[in-house]
Amino acid sequence: MSHMGLAELLGVKGKSIQWERPLLFFTALVVYDSVWPVLAPCVYNWGVAGGILHALWKDPEWHEVQDLLAFLLSGARSWIMAFLGGALVAGLATVALRFIPRAAAAVAAVVLVSSLLHTAIWLYWAKLMQLQLPAGIWKTVLGGHALWVCCTFGGLALGLRWIRPAWLALLVGGTVGSLVSHGTFTVLRWMSSKEASFDIKELVVALVASVVLGAALWAGLWLSSDRPSVTGEAPPRLRKGFYLGTLVALSGLLLLFLIAPVVMVLTEVWRQSRDLISALILIGMGLVIATYANVVWFALIYRMWAAIQDGHARTSPGRAVGFLFIPFYNFYWIFQAFPGFAKDFNAFAARHSLKVARMSSGLFTAFAILCLVAVVPWLDVLLSPAIVIVGLVMTSRVCDAVNAIPRSLPVAPTPAA
Repeated sequence: MSHMGLAELLGVKGKSIQWERPLLFFTALVVYDSVWPVLAPCVYNWGVAGGILHALWKDPEWHEVQDLLAFLLSGARSWIMAFLGGALVAGLATVALRFIPRAAAAVAAVVLVSSLLHTAIWLYWAKLMQLQLPAGIWKTVLGGHALWVCCTFGGLALGLRWIRPAWLALLVGGTVGSLVSHGTFTVLRWMSSKEASFDIKELVVALVASVVLGAALWAGLWLSSDRPSVTGEAPPRLRKGFYLGTLVALSGLLLLFLIAPVVMVLTEVWRQSRDLISALILIGMGLVIATYANVVWFALIYRMWAAIQDGHARTSPGRAVGFLFIPFYNFYWIFQAFPGFAKDFNAFAARHSLKVARMSSGLFTAFAILCLVAVVPWLDVLLSPAIVIVGLVMTSRVCDAVNAIPRSLPVAPTPAA
């Protein structure tokens, strides 16, 4: 990972795309954009709308712009814009770096296309809210987004090229690139409006967001990095990087969707009736993310049970997944699907005299109990961090155990009639 480029960072360099990498990159961008709506109410002490923008611009002629940005930086809309913006940049970067050989040309294409689409989305929100904007405001939006994308990708590319440890390269590259774009935009804003003043609080929030971006990129890279395969070795049954990377990314997005209503309540944005549609859109996005997370999760359950089918397993892969959908019966079946797998895997390894680490059923039992207790309203929110952590540890153990099973097994004794 010491000589990694942008294409490797997004997992599009090899013969096939590592889909968890673009997803993790998208999650990092969403987390970065979410720092503002999370920290701004605390830093600027603004209520229902707009105080933050008065601190940033202090220009009475820009009151329409302040109202618009307050609208975008409050409530569910901030997460919707972060979601759309992250998806736009991550998606375009994946396509461009996959099909355009030179990284500089690919980044230029991302800057151009994403800036135009981002500005169109931004102006559409304004039109939807029937806000009157100063002439030429689209130039500011277009230039600001283009500057951020260019500096951020440039900082990441240079960091990965000049700094050997990948974690430090991403942290420094992401932070410096984002801060350079923010500082440049601040200077340009001051040059265009002499009354605009510098606010140290704005710089602090920008610094925190930049560090969060670099840290999130490194965490995603670390989680999605599989053990290098030996030449001629068969691919693993369960690609650990895919399952960990995907589940972490989706869990992070879902966590943001849990934070969103909390921030809305603290800032009293929920009192605005016009925020209802955005809140419903936000809920819809959360359902889409949760659905994909469940698909990946059930695929893991199916494949881990498929790996130990020698005629002695307590259930088939299809039943292991399918019975979890049966109401009330799944309260019992969850203990068969998880702690039962640990016991059956150990028995499978013993029957075939495999030199693999045995699995402790305690971790699987704890996960099953947490899932059951989380059925109680509000406890699901409180226990969600524990469920995610235990689930990821369990996923890692399952992938390691299943991948340790040799491709060629001695014939196991047939089950007794």
